[in-house]
Amino acid sequence: MDRLRSVDDLKAWRDRLSAARKPDLPTLVIPAGTCGLASGAGDLVRVAQREILSRGLAGRIHLRVTGCHGFCQMEPSVLVEPRRTFYPKVSMKDMVRIVEAAAGGKVVEGLLFRDSATGEVIEKQDDIPFFRLQRRTILAPNEKMDPVLLEDYVAQGGYAAAAKVLGGGDPKSVVEAVKESGLRGRGSPTLPSMERIRAVSSPQTNAPAPLTRWMSNENGVPRMPFPRRPAFQAAVRATFRFRMASGYSLRT
Repeated sequence: MDRLRSVDDLKAWRDRLSAARKPDLPTLVIPAGTCGLASGAGDLVRVAQREILSRGLAGRIHLRVTGCHGFCQMEPSVLVEPRRTFYPKVSMKDMVRIVEAAAGGKVVEGLLFRDSATGEVIEKQDDIPFFRLQRRTILAPNEKMDPVLLEDYVAQGGYAAAAKVLGGGDPKSVVEAVKESGLRGRGSPTLPSMERIRAVSSPQTNAPAPLTRWMSNENGVPRMPFPRRPAFQAAVRATFRFRMASGYSLRT
């Protein structure tokens, strides 16, 4: 990938990634968070890869390994997009059938979720009570991202907050936004995040160039300062090393 030298470069890259995606392509989504891996998700990934290659389905069906989707008691599970078919507690033998069905646009009826309260068989994940009764504002994009692929993160809006701050050119507005939010930070309830940001946002004496400070979203601890020029290059360096090993969020 080419080096990103500006916020506009980031936006152009995101547009190219979005244009290259094929939303209608059958995609097997396997959650591989801690609960999924402990339940056998790794085996499902290997079986899916083997079946896709041995059946000559590369290019006709896609495999995406993500972090946890939240329904831990039903792991290992498989979500088939774009139909949104949900298969709970999938075995290695089941995975073979799922790959075959997904490639043909079919559903394996015997593997679908069954509501323990009503006995109803439910195909689509969004109709299952566990998901239907939620408003998923953070975990929802998790289904769209392989946590080791930076491209997936950027395509789903990754670095948008950093781009907004760098493009705005007004550090005071950032401090005021945190102040108005009332965020206190995790790990230090006695010192609000805004106080930490204010402490490091004052003008630096004898500094050769303006500095951009990146802070942890956990407790507001300041990270290494970077020269603002080229600002976005510094942003990528500061955040890339925190690429997630789970599917929840990128810590910057």
